[in-house]
Amino acid sequence: MIKIKPYTELTNKDEFFNLYLYMVAKAVPFYPEDIFYEGYYYENGITQKDVSEYDRNAKRRTDNYIKLLSDYGITEGKSKSTQKIKQENDAKLAQKMIEKYSSALHKFLYEGCKDGHVDPKKLRELLTTSVSETGLKKIGFSITDFPADDSNNTVRQQLLKYVFRYEDSFSKKIEKDDIQAKNKAENDDNIFRLVEMLGVSVCPYCNRLFTTTVSKSGKTVRPQLDHYRDKSDYPFLALSIMNLVPSCAVCNNIKGNKKDEVLYPYEEEMGDNCTFYVEPKDDYTALTGAKRFNKTEIKLKFVGNGTKEERVKNSVNIFKLEDLYNSHTDIVSDLLLNRYICTDKMIDDIYENFRELFQNKQEVRETLLMGKLDKEYLGERPLGKLIHDISSQLDKEYAKIKLIGLLNKKE
Repeated sequence: MIKIKPYTELTNKDEFFNLYLYMVAKAVPFYPEDIFYEGYYYENGITQKDVSEYDRNAKRRTDNYIKLLSDYGITEGKSKSTQKIKQENDAKLAQKMIEKYSSALHKFLYEGCKDGHVDPKKLRELLTTSVSETGLKKIGFSITDFPADDSNNTVRQQLLKYVFRYEDSFSKKIEKDDIQAKNKAENDDNIFRLVEMLGVSVCPYCNRLFTTTVSKSGKTVRPQLDHYRDKSDYPFLALSIMNLVPSCAVCNNIKGNKKDEVLYPYEEEMGDNCTFYVEPKDDYTALTGAKRFNKTEIKLKFVGNGTKEERVKNSVNIFKLEDLYNSHTDIVSDLLLNRYICTDKMIDDIYENFRELFQNKQEVRETLLMGKLDKEYLGERPLGKLIHDISSQLDKEYAKIKLIGLLNKKE
């Protein structure tokens, strides 16, 4: 519903990106030198020139994993392999899995590379590109190249578990030993910092619930990270930063792995394609918000056709927006009453009497409405779009109707 800033527009984008790369490097089996770029620096002292010191733990050698290596033609020998050999074999396994999954993705990442190395530039492109259809086409892919339902289901699962390992760095896990407990604690802290820097304060899917990040006494509260492209269907996008959308738990759970595309918050918003409006159940006296008159009903009006409009409708239907917003009719009644009482003359008087508090009359109106009226700020507070749209509707309705006369008539 509401557009949010991608990391490239953050003032601290370099700090954000370096932390993100560090988290990716902890998860994937690719060589560190293929992830960290020239001049890279993270606060713990890891630089691109010191990648040999980066502790990239090899995957644990369970019986199932050893069998998986063997299934892909990788044999470590009977003697205990060194950490270096294990890491090399992990990288080889990743290459073989990607090749089996998609020849196009394999060519994109490995063309011109040797010994299990990926092209660093191409890998970062995959990690940072927009996951919209247009964004993926810019790097040579189409969503239709990776059908969600195909015979490669097992390979997709393997990619998610052994290559693009979201669970290993970006997801909270139950620790089973001291090492895992330490990793979990660091992961939790890193995820918190990453989401905090994105600065998404309200869920972009519903614009109803706060997604505030709070940390106190070792306990944290943060939004969930929704995969816009479901990671089970598109495992190669599981770690892509432009595929991770900070959202409320309600929307993340509702969206799940549904196939219908919703609006892509890093590039799209509802805007004027879909607007909230109130519809009186009796007569226009209800638009005053007075409790003794019949209440209004919140409606959504769609405008236009095309692919974006289809995603708009999908967003409304999947997130149950019309039903959810009609649970806020009490807030809307207060909004209507506030808007009706606060005449232009009252706004003028407040502005003149408190010039030191307000830069302009719009700030006065926004304070009284408890919401922003400029579209670019609608995501700063819950129900921002609702307040904006209904306020715009009332501006038009009050210009057409003499509500005072209707009120007198009602009495």
